[in-house]
Amino acid sequence: MQVIVNDEPVTVSPHTHLADLITQLELPSQGIAAAVNQQVVNRQRWDDYALQANDSITLFSVVAGG
Repeated sequence: MQVIVNDEPVTVSPHTHLADLITQLELPSQGIAAAVNQQVVNRQRWDDYALQANDSITLFSVVAGG
């Protein structure tokens, strides 16, 4: 199935979870945040957050500072 990650189409297997996508994209699990269909998904839910076809996923770096 296909999802959109930061405005780019990405093919994933059915029943892919958000954590699986992060691994597939070879991204570090620390230092990034994720939103699916404009809703931020808490990191503790990534392992059980099932993606659906055509979901729009935004991945962004978390920067500490002040």
